[in-house]
Amino acid sequence: MPVPYYLPSLRLLCIFLLLKIYPRALAYSVIMVVLSLALPVLVGVSVLPAPERWADGSFVEVAEIIGGSWLGIELSTTCLHETFALSDLLSTAR
Repeated sequence: MPVPYYLPSLRLLCIFLLLKIYPRALAYSVIMVVLSLALPVLVGVSVLPAPERWADGSFVEVAEIIGGSWLGIELSTTCLHETFALSDLLSTAR
């Protein structure tokens, strides 16, 4: 089957669009990851500024201070599900 005459130009167009879009998407994703990791820590430090009060489970304590007991329970169950999913992923990876 012969290659259509417009196919090479479409390939070049896709490459040029990827060269324009990919760095922008990568920059946005790095910004989002940094914000999603830094924001909870900044909120936690503003609520519990004393370093000696930070231990395992401090984010749950911060969530209970900010939103009440329901937010602490929700955060605990979310962390529990995430831990189970991660352990399942690591146990089935080859």
